[in-house]
Amino acid sequence: NGWAQTPRNRALREIRKAFAVHLAGDQHLPAVVHYGIDTHRDGPVAFAGPAVNVGYPRWWEPTKTGRNKQTGNADLTGDFLDHFGSPLTVLAVKNGPYDPPRAALESVNAKTSGLGLVRFNKTKRSITFECWPYSADVTKPGTQMPTWPVTVSQLDNYARKPAAHLPTLTISGVRNPVVQVFEEKSGELVYGLRLNGQTFRPHVFAPGRYTIKVGEPETNRMKTLPGLEAVDGSQTALEVKL
Repeated sequence: NGWAQTPRNRALREIRKAFAVHLAGDQHLPAVVHYGIDTHRDGPVAFAGPAVNVGYPRWWEPTKTGRNKQTGNADLTGDFLDHFGSPLTVLAVKNGPYDPPRAALESVNAKTSGLGLVRFNKTKRSITFECWPYSADVTKPGTQMPTWPVTVSQLDNYARKPAAHLPTLTISGVRNPVVQVFEEKSGELVYGLRLNGQTFRPHVFAPGRYTIKVGEPETNRMKTLPGLEAVDGSQTALEVKL
């Protein structure tokens, strides 16, 4: 979850602008964590998959019970603060044993060796994390590690509460366009998102004026809409033809 804290937060702010997930490997503890920056779950979701052959056992042992716990592993999941005060939400985790068995195959399984798999559903814009023990029969149901699979929405990767909205966009001329929102004064990207459809009501996190770019970046078919005012509860609409 990250030391040093300042670059940790800076990296998470960049990742969430793309509504992207963070995938990790090596011999980390198998876990799905929803990062927090200023509050719980306002950052991206991360999945640390299990190693094929874990050389040593690892544990997640929170000193306090988490809030908003998940079903299936309630003692280890929920909202926590790490030692640096950073918010994090554990959605799934699998601890190894304190004293793993000596036999090689049993030891590999006990120490949470296995296989991680991520499924991206482009139609539903959902992301499913799967986590299989080393010797699991993947053709049979119920053989994943406890608390898996975990499914999140793409929008969960930037679930910060909006402060206002820009006009609703109805877009024609390209299918599933990309919408990029920029702060007007600084030119900084707030976020970019490929839509699942042709209509979108952009949200922002502070009042002010914004520029929106809409279109199909891979074909350079983009339209710029400058000077849009963020209004709390805005119900205005814009038609965008490309």
